Amino acid sequence: MKDKINFKVIILIVAIIAILASIIVPVCVRNTYTVIVTDKGIKRADDTDKYLIYTDIGTFENTDEWLCGKFNSSDIYGRIKIGDTYEFTVIGFRIPFLSAYQNIIEAKHIE
Repeated sequence: MKDKINFKVIILIVAIIAILASIIVPVCVRNTYTVIVTDKGIKRADDTDKYLIYTDIGTFENTDEWLCGKFNSSDIYGRIKIGDTYEFTVIGFRIPFLSAYQNIIEAKHIE
């Protein structure tokens, strides 16, 4: 009986570590890209909006990210102009089958 309880505790601890890692690891992975914006779009699902930025190298998401302290995604989306060149600082991974995109943390306009 005691072995079953110990096994359940170990499984619970592993599950907690896996959940925390799935939240923290994408935030720790930061990349910087120089891109030309080709289009912008908004995906609506229920009560949430997902701002998508289409570029010459791929698609990026622009949503608020509480782990990074970013709560101005609407402002960033409004400043980004189609046809202009930007330096995007992004976090996360592109996972196509989950419709997950790298999230823009900072967008710096390049003249």
